[in-house]
Amino acid sequence: IKPIASTLKGIFTSFDTVAIKQRSRLISAKRTENAETEVPLETLPIELYGDKMDWTVSPSAFAKGKLDKGTALLLEYLQENPFKRSLQLADFASGTGVLTWGLKHLYPEAEIDGIEADSWAMEAAKKNVSGVNWVLSDGWRKIGKERRYDVIVSNPPVHFGKEFDLSILEGLLLGAKARMHRRGYILLVLQSHIALTKLILRSKTEILVEKSGYRIWKVRL
Repeated sequence: IKPIASTLKGIFTSFDTVAIKQRSRLISAKRTENAETEVPLETLPIELYGDKMDWTVSPSAFAKGKLDKGTALLLEYLQENPFKRSLQLADFASGTGVLTWGLKHLYPEAEIDGIEADSWAMEAAKKNVSGVNWVLSDGWRKIGKERRYDVIVSNPPVHFGKEFDLSILEGLLLGAKARMHRRGYILLVLQSHIALTKLILRSKTEILVEKSGYRIWKVRL
């Protein structure tokens, strides 16, 4: 939180640390008049499927929009293993939209939802990927059960700050079944040490790829 003053410059001013305790800080600040129109976004270079482009990221976005090893592995798998059915697709915990971009690139005719809880990340994602349905939602809360998907892809964050936390992954698994077509499935990329079978029956999971410290799982619920 130390760089919060520079991160929120233009949205807030008059920053002051009023308390520090147990590795936490309480900070006061004054909102500026243009607070609702200023979003602190920046642009970084990225390469996707051989195309070099400028990628918009937010200060809060996981991996700052960079192509981490897990996302790169799943993008590679998606390109080499086309879906048999691609009418309704979703990227859960979409961040700034890297996997969403991959789905749109490979399946321009599909209906694609990008689902993300972080409003800053979604503002960046909207600049990165057009022609998809962006849903600002804490997990599945804003996705009605009438909405069904053939495939859900996700590289869910498993940390809040430095703390290990599987709550987003657990929420994905708990709510996905009611929102998938009969033969629908989930493609997850997770670090290899994460024991997915402790969260779900082993019979419903399959490891498709293991590489560079990551696994791609196929889950049918």
